Amino acid sequence: MGMYKFLSEVPRDAFGVVYGIIDVAQPGFIQYVGLAKNLPKRISSHWYGAKSDVDRPVCNWLRERLHDRKSVRFEILDFANDRQELNDKEVYWIARVREAGQAPLNIQPGGFNNWEFVPDQELRAKWSSQRRYGGVSSATLDEESVLEIRRMVASGMKYKEIATATGYGIQAIGHVARGESWGYIPWEPGTAPRVNLKYTGILTPEAIEDMFKMASEGIAIVDICKKHSRTRSRVTKVLKGYPELREKYDLDNPDVIEARKAAKYELIRDSLRGSKSPWAVIDEDQVRRIRYLVWRGVPYPIISEHTGVRQGNVNNIANGKSWDAVPWPIGPRPKMHKRPSKRGDYDHILFDPALE
Repeated sequence: MGMYKFLSEVPRDAFGVVYGIIDVAQPGFIQYVGLAKNLPKRISSHWYGAKSDVDRPVCNWLRERLHDRKSVRFEILDFANDRQELNDKEVYWIARVREAGQAPLNIQPGGFNNWEFVPDQELRAKWSSQRRYGGVSSATLDEESVLEIRRMVASGMKYKEIATATGYGIQAIGHVARGESWGYIPWEPGTAPRVNLKYTGILTPEAIEDMFKMASEGIAIVDICKKHSRTRSRVTKVLKGYPELREKYDLDNPDVIEARKAAKYELIRDSLRGSKSPWAVIDEDQVRRIRYLVWRGVPYPIISEHTGVRQGNVNNIANGKSWDAVPWPIGPRPKMHKRPSKRGDYDHILFDPALE
C-alpha cells in the first residue's frame, strides 16, 4: 500500500507507534492493526500469546506460523507523540484498512479504552461459546469439576480443604461456590450459591446498635463479625462512625477498652492453643502419653528417649508449664514399691496397651 515507515523515521521521543501485521506471501494485505508503546516488547507478547494457546483471532493466526516466523512481518504505519493521539490514530488506521477490505483479525475498532464499542449479537454469541464448557484456553476447570466443587461446598467443606483435595486454587473455588463463575451450569438439588458475607445488604439501625451493645459488653470484634455477617473492616468503621452511640454505650471507657482487649487476647490464645499453634512440634495425643508415663513414675530421661521429645519439654509438660489444657489421667497415682533404675524395668509401662 506504500504506507509503511522505517524505524529510523520514528522520532526517539515518540510516545508509541501504530503497526500492522502482514503475511510475507501477501505483502499488500494487512491482517491486523495494533498500537504499542514498545514495539519489540509488543511483538514478543504476540508470539507468547500464540505459544500459550490464547484464544484470540490474531493469536490463532500467528500460531499457524510459529514454525516459520519469517513469514510474518510487523510494519510501522504511523507514530504518535501522546496517548490520545496514539489512541485516535489506531482507530483511524483500523477504519482505513477495513475500508480496503483488510484487517480481518481486528474485532474492535481500536483505542486504549473503547467504552463506546457495543458488540453485536453474533459477536456476543461467538465470545460466549469460546468461554463456556472449558472453551477458554486458560481455563483449568471443566463442567464435571465445577459440579464436584459445588457438592463439596454443600457438604460443609472449607475452601482450603477443597483446594487440597482437587488441586484448584482457593480463589477459583470461591468464585464457583458463590456462582460468580460457571453460572450457566444448572445447580444440582441440594446445592446453592454460597452467600458472600461481604455483600449482604445495608445494615439496619437495630443491627448497628446491637454492634455497639456487644462491643460495650467486651465481646471480641470477630464474634460481632460472625453474628452480623460483616467483615472486620466494616464492623470497625461502624464502631468509629457513630459518635452518639459511642457515647451512649461508653466505648471510650478504659474498663470497656480493657475488656475488649482481654477478649481479643483470649481469642488469640485459644486459636493458638495446643496443636493449633504453628510452633507446636507435638500434639495432644503425645502429651497424654507423656503425662501417663509421668503419672506412672517413669523418669524424665527415659520418657524423653522413648517419645523422642526433649527432656526440657517433658519437664514443662509434667510441671504444668505447658499444655495445661490437656488433662491428667483419672484416678489415684499407682505406688512404686521399689524405684527401678534401668530402662528395661519400665518396659511394662512404656508398652502398656492403655497407651494405644
